[in-house]
Amino acid sequence: CPCSKRTEESRSVASAGAGIREGISDALKSGPIKQRVTELYNKVDQLVDPVATAAMPNTRQLANTIKARRTNAALPGSKNVAELDDALGRAGGMNYEGIKDLRSFFGEMLDGAKPIPDGISQAEVKQIYGSLSKDMRLVIARAGGQQGLSAYDKAEKAAARWSKVREDLARVLNIRNEEGIFAKIVSMAGSKSTADINMLGRVRGAIGPDKWDEVASAVIEKLGRAPDGSFSPDRFIGPSGLGGLSAEGKKMLFRSTGKMGHADAIDDIATISQRWKSLNQYAN
Repeated sequence: CPCSKRTEESRSVASAGAGIREGISDALKSGPIKQRVTELYNKVDQLVDPVATAAMPNTRQLANTIKARRTNAALPGSKNVAELDDALGRAGGMNYEGIKDLRSFFGEMLDGAKPIPDGISQAEVKQIYGSLSKDMRLVIARAGGQQGLSAYDKAEKAAARWSKVREDLARVLNIRNEEGIFAKIVSMAGSKSTADINMLGRVRGAIGPDKWDEVASAVIEKLGRAPDGSFSPDRFIGPSGLGGLSAEGKKMLFRSTGKMGHADAIDDIATISQRWKSLNQYAN
């Protein structure tokens, strides 16, 4: 029954979309890239003197700037700056662990792990996070020397790369429904202007091989499917089928998890479909 075939296809698409959403969500919480960044920061922890302190000139200057700007605009004081009052009021400055925890407090707001409370500007959160990063480097220079600074700079570079990946993956999660997520992934593998093979690779890396095989299976199920549920060789190799996927997209979808047998079978079907199309043209 064509209706049952379309229903089955719809289920596989929704299931694949749900798998993408779950895989990305897990990767953002505790994926391998995040774990690697954490490991790099842990190395910094081992290299610094835990009791050494340093002043926070960058954060102090920014806090004063925010206060002056708000006063000039007749705005109430920033809750962001209020959170810094105790830290900036310490005569001897803060140690590495203290500045790191304070930076993480604001970092969790930027990551979305913690909601930004009312009265706090996201732009100010980002600025404060940046100033705390500069001040953390100052305390590391004092408490961990050049070795500590080198380890910190390496961790910061990795964190910056992870931040970009996290932003890209979060955009996929913002898609309202699972069918929309699946459609977005297929468009990334396409040959039109919406194609994005780099982003497709990031999603592939985030969700892992098992969930990716489910995505590939759902794509295969749609290839060549006519509106009535029947198989059409023309549609299989046409712009709504394999012809609508880029070479890189097809490789990523069907050959990135080691399931070469499935990918070879797709190529065989494409060859047969092309010959069938040629025979039809010859017959006509």
